[in-house]
Amino acid sequence: MAFVTATYQQAGVIYNSLDHTYNGFTTADKPVVRVELDRGGYLYEADYDYEFEASYGSAAAILDPIPDWEDITATVASIRIRRGTENFLIRQPEAGSATIIFEDPDSRFLPTNTGSPYFGRIEPAVGIRVVADWSDAETVLFRGMTQKWQQNFKAAQENTEVVLTCTDFTQLLYNYRIDMTTVGSSGDNTQTRVNDILSDSGPNGLRPAWPLALRNVSTGYSQVEQDSAEIFRVLDALKLVADSEWGFSFMAKDGTFTFLNRLEANPGIGGIANPDYFFGEASSVTIGPDTEPAGRYEMIETQSDDDTLANVVEVVDAFGNIGGWKYTDAIDTQEERVLQVNTLLADTSAAQTLALFILQGQYQPLLRIRRLGFYNSSTIAATRAAVLSELAEEVYVRNTAPGGVTVQFFGTIAEIEHEINRDFWYTTFTFSPGEFDPFASTVGEPL
Repeated sequence: MAFVTATYQQAGVIYNSLDHTYNGFTTADKPVVRVELDRGGYLYEADYDYEFEASYGSAAAILDPIPDWEDITATVASIRIRRGTENFLIRQPEAGSATIIFEDPDSRFLPTNTGSPYFGRIEPAVGIRVVADWSDAETVLFRGMTQKWQQNFKAAQENTEVVLTCTDFTQLLYNYRIDMTTVGSSGDNTQTRVNDILSDSGPNGLRPAWPLALRNVSTGYSQVEQDSAEIFRVLDALKLVADSEWGFSFMAKDGTFTFLNRLEANPGIGGIANPDYFFGEASSVTIGPDTEPAGRYEMIETQSDDDTLANVVEVVDAFGNIGGWKYTDAIDTQEERVLQVNTLLADTSAAQTLALFILQGQYQPLLRIRRLGFYNSSTIAATRAAVLSELAEEVYVRNTAPGGVTVQFFGTIAEIEHEINRDFWYTTFTFSPGEFDPFASTVGEPL
């Protein structure tokens, strides 16, 4: 029996998963959610030599771009997925996680059960993914690797509760090291340096490249210098490059390492907002001349705070020198709030330019949307947002507050959390500070 029953396969339905268009749905239409385990190899091989580094390339089938998946959904009771970070200024999401709970009546998820169809795979670091099948199109909600299988035996119970904890591939980038003095050349743009880091063979020269099929690297705008630091975690090295143009890097839900340049990572550049999803109190919202299908929200949290306020931005170049920008008027009213960003930029002039770019979006506290929660079955637009949403995408929200006051918000998704069981699917978005327009006018002055 399917974990979530699908009724979407009906005459007249047209759905384009590339363009995100749909026609012919009703609120009764639900995705089918599946959990799949990789039949192939896994990271911790029997002949692993602990004198050397592990690989995240061809020796680790966990990163096979086309794995052999096996459906293990039959006894799934619930799924919780979390990806991203609540603190957007970190600019580096922590490893995504998934917790899957099974009801196990025949001990198939007991690692010592030699009769289990999954024997030999109830171990850490086996490939796993969660898929939503909607409108005859599969969308991966999470891909990563198993971390811990926990069996909870209770007296006189027919089922064993099995709790599976999983992590996404960010964990691999955290585990492995890189000698940055051997990677790239001074004058590289950030796109080139990111690809060089992902292709690096590690300090011992044994690590195959991160698969090209699992990379999505945007064209960078900043040029970076050769790094003088010898040993870095790969994840830290990638963040340093992303910060060199205030871009954003993360592991996408399908396991693809994604690097967004400064224009893609900071929506609203040039005053242009282009939301991917719309939410309101009705099934549609009108923005100017356009009416858009809207998801109905269950909960909105807004706040005006100084969590992301920065009226002094110091950017450190590759040689330890600081170029920066400050906004005296904001300092006079909010006191000095300093944000320091380490980069591989060539000199203080480039650092100063980047500091201005960053400060334009951080110098004032604004009423912003913090979190949004919704059931995926409330409207088709809500189902679409739950199934297709990705980090760094933009959301428009309209709300009529008590007293008839209408407020609207644009926010960038910084964290996604799904809670899925047999009865409901509830999604929560946590947002970054929102859009800004660093080129509309220049505020402040150089340090």
